Amino acid sequence: MRRPLAFGLAIAVLPIVFLAACASPGRGYRESEIVVIRLALDPPGACRASLGGRDFALPANEAAFLAALRSRAKASPDAIVTAGETTPYDCFGHTVFLAERAGFRRVGFIAEPPPPPGR
Repeated sequence: MRRPLAFGLAIAVLPIVFLAACASPGRGYRESEIVVIRLALDPPGACRASLGGRDFALPANEAAFLAALRSRAKASPDAIVTAGETTPYDCFGHTVFLAERAGFRRVGFIAEPPPPPGR
């Protein structure tokens, strides 16, 4: 019973540790320079990635998305992928893979929690 609780706590704390490490002074850049990639699910089963105000349908616009990621990776070594609870894991995984391929040294991901009951 302890192992799942410890694992759950580790998963909850890792994104916070990642953000704190990225924003620490002396690293030469600020937290605001972390590139944020937002994911959503576009029916029927396609992923939509938003980067810097532009939307990319994945996998259809993968080449354009990769070019945009490469451009942003030159300015910042860190990226975070965020998505809601309905976004499939393969969207997360593929986007993390593309971000690493684009040249980001560190890529984190954060899943948004479900809304509280009654909202």
